[in-house]
Amino acid sequence: MLTKTRFMRKMRKGELLEGQSISCMTFSKSELNQFNMQGLRFNFCQFIDCEIEQANFNHATFEHCKFHLSKFNRIQLNNAMFINCTIENVDFANIAANSMKLSESNVLNVTFDSSECDEFSVNESRIHCLHAKSTNFSGLNVMKAVIEHSIFDYCNLVFANFYEITSRSINFLSSKMTGCSFSKSTLIKSKFFESKCINLSLSMCQLTHSVVVKCDFTLADFTKSTLFSVKFDQTNLKKASMSLVNAEDVTMISCDLFKFGAHKASFLRLNIAKCHLKESSWCNTKIDESDFSEVQGLKLSFFNSEIKRSNFYRARLVESGLSGAFIYQCNFTSANLLNSELSKASCIFTSFLGANLFNCGFYNARFVEVNIKDALTNKYLERVIDKSLAQENHQPALVARADQGAIC
Repeated sequence: MLTKTRFMRKMRKGELLEGQSISCMTFSKSELNQFNMQGLRFNFCQFIDCEIEQANFNHATFEHCKFHLSKFNRIQLNNAMFINCTIENVDFANIAANSMKLSESNVLNVTFDSSECDEFSVNESRIHCLHAKSTNFSGLNVMKAVIEHSIFDYCNLVFANFYEITSRSINFLSSKMTGCSFSKSTLIKSKFFESKCINLSLSMCQLTHSVVVKCDFTLADFTKSTLFSVKFDQTNLKKASMSLVNAEDVTMISCDLFKFGAHKASFLRLNIAKCHLKESSWCNTKIDESDFSEVQGLKLSFFNSEIKRSNFYRARLVESGLSGAFIYQCNFTSANLLNSELSKASCIFTSFLGANLFNCGFYNARFVEVNIKDALTNKYLERVIDKSLAQENHQPALVARADQGAIC
């Protein structure tokens, strides 16, 4: 077994010791500068207060090692492996760490700056207070890790995979995240800011107390996820999917939901006031205590959905489909439902005060205690309401005319 003295002598001579083991050594300051340590195996070694530059650790293995209060600049860690290591208060700058692997390790107060970490891999490790800036993590693979109070700033996370991770206070700032996946992960107090997240996958995730601001979430997939107290602000959600989602206290401000899909989902206290919903679909979905006021929509679909205690004040729902929908205690005051379809829908204790219901389809629709005062409608709606009222009361039909301010 090499002693430290013999090891240092061989390094200074430029000898290649690839495949040999280095055990129980402590390194400090700049004593490893510019050494070629490719393929070495470091076991139970310590790197304390090091300042290492331009060293080659390609294909090296670090097992049960400790890194503390150190700086690594312009070093190579391609295909290196860290197993059961502790990395604390360490700065990595301008390094090349492509295909590097980190397994069962603890990372605390570590920074990556202007580095290349393509195909970087993290497995069953704990990361706390990581700050990565202007670093390439494309193809990053993180599995069953814990990540807390960490920041990815101006990073490339294209096709990164976070699988079954548990995170708290992780921020993605101005980063590229196209094709990124967080499948089966828990994200608490996360923030996505001005990031490009096209085709992002958050399926089967728990997203809690999180914020998404000025991001591009086109084609984002939230299928089978749970969302609680999540805010989307000025975010593009075109063609995004929230099918089979269970969402509570979700807010969307000035968002674009063109061809957005939410099938068989459940929304409680959803607030999407003033958003754009053109051709979005909410089929077979439960919507309760939600705010759709002043949304701008065309050809929306609420087929067979259950909508309760929700506000559609001045909502634009032109040519929309509400066939088979169950609408209970909702407010459609001044809403525009021109040319919409409500066949086989049930409207109970609902207000269409001043709404535009002209040329809507009401085949086999059911109305109970519906307010159509000042609504723009046609004679067919009056006959439908008249028939529905007669069936409810088991008595001869009464005429309910919109121009008389009837409440049915």
